[in-house]
Amino acid sequence: MMKYTQNSLCQAMASVRRGHLTISKAAQEFGIPRTTLHDHCKNPDLVSKKGPAKQLTEEETQGLINFALYCAGQRMPLTRDQARLYIQEIVRRSGIFG
Repeated sequence: MMKYTQNSLCQAMASVRRGHLTISKAAQEFGIPRTTLHDHCKNPDLVSKKGPAKQLTEEETQGLINFALYCAGQRMPLTRDQARLYIQEIVRRSGIFG
């Protein structure tokens, strides 16, 4: 997830183009990853990629929580791998990526 705005990216690129700041200093000043700023400076037409929503619905999230609580109640806490597999199955069934 981006933690900078399109406006700050444009300002940083302008500072680099004018020679006021190096890419590294502009990246630090504007809070943009250095490689991202470098890529955009070298290719100004580059567009940030935006993929499909990567969040579960409220119902899917509640289902995961309920499953984790059930497992904990059975004295078999849900492991990270089990949670990942559960989420992958939700995504597979929902067709988000397919």
